Amino acid sequence: MIMHSTQQAYRKLLEALSFPGKVNSVDTCPNDFSPLISQTGLICLTLLDSEVAFHVAEENNLITETLHAYTGSHATNARNADFIILPLSSSDEEIVKKINQAKIGDLVRPHKSATIILEVESLKYGYKYSLKGPGIKDTNQLNCTIRPEIMENRKNINAEYPLGIDLILVDQQGYVVGLPRTTQIMEVY
Repeated sequence: MIMHSTQQAYRKLLEALSFPGKVNSVDTCPNDFSPLISQTGLICLTLLDSEVAFHVAEENNLITETLHAYTGSHATNARNADFIILPLSSSDEEIVKKINQAKIGDLVRPHKSATIILEVESLKYGYKYSLKGPGIKDTNQLNCTIRPEIMENRKNINAEYPLGIDLILVDQQGYVVGLPRTTQIMEVY
């Protein structure tokens, strides 16, 4: 059961990252990862294993212990993490701090960067953003509750391609959007 769920989640994540801004639906997780959104738990089961390290914002011991128990991945600080998980309860200041601490890779190993898994209230309403880049024909629209200051911070970190971070957004309804470092994001007024 769990293997089937993680395989489907992996396909959805690939689709989300291949077509930035496309809102995908991910199944609920068969295991309880509270207080994380159920789909975030399934994404963590899909991506984390003993070869990678993760960091949970606000250093939530319950989440950290549960992720380690289910995935074999080990917890570390944000500067060394391959995946940074930002629960819905994270403040804007905490989100910016963790994004600024994330690994961005280097010119020899740009793939040694962090992926941020960010829980948001909604991917259907909120601020409006225009997306451009690989996987998008002309432009794509994204409505989400991420504040523009956070998106601007992401833009500054990703300014020196191929260095940067990738974002996976998960909302309370179980929708997922991928924003690779190659996606250019501008707020639409």
